Amino acid sequence: MIMVSSHSRSDDFFRSRDTLHLPEELRDELKVPLGEVVEAEQLSGILADVDKIVTVGDMCSLTLFEKGIAPDIAVVDFHTRRGEVGDKRGEILKIGQIVINVKSPAGELTKELWDAVSRAYESSAPVRIEVSGEEDLAALPCIWLAPPRTAVVYGLPGTGLVVVRNNTARIKVADVLTKMK
Repeated sequence: MIMVSSHSRSDDFFRSRDTLHLPEELRDELKVPLGEVVEAEQLSGILADVDKIVTVGDMCSLTLFEKGIAPDIAVVDFHTRRGEVGDKRGEILKIGQIVINVKSPAGELTKELWDAVSRAYESSAPVRIEVSGEEDLAALPCIWLAPPRTAVVYGLPGTGLVVVRNNTARIKVADVLTKMK
C-alpha cells in the first residue's frame, strides 16, 4: 500500500471548500508543459524505468494503451477537444480494472476528484477515473500526489504528450493550487 504523506492531503489546498476554481489569469500558466514534451513513439523507452504510469485525458490514455503501455491510473471524461470520443469509447473502457466515478466541472478541481486520485494511488489494481464534467485539471492532483518513480502523462493540445517525472513540477503545481480560489 502506498502511503500519502501529510503534506498532500486535500484539505491543505481546499481549506473546507469542495471546489477550487481556476482563475482566468492562471490559464496561460497551465499551457506551459510541466514536464518533457515527447512523441508517442518515445513513450516505451521513457516510461521503462517507472513504477507507476498515470495518464490524464482520453486520447493520451488511449495512445499509451494502443502502444501496449497499460496505465496504472487513467483519468478520462470520454471527450476530446473535438467532442465525444465516439467509437473510441469501447477501447477506453478496456483501460483499468477498478472504476471510480467523480464529478468535476470544467475549470474546476473538486475535492471528490482529488480524493479519487489519492485512492487510485493506493490501489494495487489499475484504476480508471471517469470524470463527469471535464478532466482538464486532473493532472494537478496526479502530479502532486505522485509517489517516487511515477510518470504522469497528459496531452497538451497543439504541442504533444507531456511526461512529468520530477519534483520540480510539484513546485509549480503547488504554486497553481495555492492561487486557485
